[in-house]
Amino acid sequence: MLLPAGSMMLALLASLVPLGSLAGQGAMPGFLLITVFFWAVERPGWLPLLPVFLAGLLIDLVSGGPVGLWALSLLLFYVAVRRERATLIKMGPSARWTAFIAGVLLTGLFAWALASLYYFTMLPPGTITWQVVVTVVLYPVWMLVLAPMRRFVTD
Repeated sequence: MLLPAGSMMLALLASLVPLGSLAGQGAMPGFLLITVFFWAVERPGWLPLLPVFLAGLLIDLVSGGPVGLWALSLLLFYVAVRRERATLIKMGPSARWTAFIAGVLLTGLFAWALASLYYFTMLPPGTITWQVVVTVVLYPVWMLVLAPMRRFVTD
């Protein structure tokens, strides 16, 4: 569908803004994580696995990190959220944000561990920690961008 693809492209472009540089970190905000979460809960059938994988791959290529790191992380995040959709769809905004925080923490930990394995060294957790914090803080703001799309979503 065009709506999820368009919102993913918007999220990808927004993710290129290095908000982490304001605090001396090079982390990119996780607008893609927020967007994937939104579509996995609201209308998972509209967002197939391939666009999720390709968006993650683009982030990998742009960030200069290990190719496949965010592609795999984003895919696993998407599959986990889809699996819990029945519970998430019943939650109010605050509870859903709390569930998102847990998912982003686990995804960040997974990405950090995978990157550490890739480089054969325990990477300092500062950058991924900052990325998780920025993503969590921006969740309500980015939801204001995505929320109007709900009117196009019907079950």
